[in-house]
Amino acid sequence: MIKIRNCKRKDIDSIISIYKSNGWWKDCDNKKQLIKLIENSHCFIVAQDKGKIIAMGRAISDKSSDAYIQDLAVIKEYRNKGIGLKIVKKIIEILKKDKINWIGLIAQNNTEKFYEKLGFKIMENSKPMIYGKF
Repeated sequence: MIKIRNCKRKDIDSIISIYKSNGWWKDCDNKKQLIKLIENSHCFIVAQDKGKIIAMGRAISDKSSDAYIQDLAVIKEYRNKGIGLKIVKKIIEILKKDKINWIGLIAQNNTEKFYEKLGFKIMENSKPMIYGKF
């Protein structure tokens, strides 16, 4: 049975593995930096199956009005089983409980339909931007 829960320090190596498998881990990244990332997130949720971390997602926020969902990832063999939906629903539940009413995200290419199932819409007249080289 899949368990959705808050991330714990003991999950660090599994989280690093998921970041690496998605190409999100750079050579300059390290455990100390990841611990800080987790601790400074509004919430960091993982999915676990038989003790193995199989998915993650987090939200960052000003803890007052706005939040962004980031880093949603499910390992390949568990995709298309509703696990990502459960994680996003849990994150939204936490944010709403904390009275965060504006929840945004930047969807990767071809993931819009996934987020639309959860009530997200494309923001008209908006374009994601990033500072510097990426």
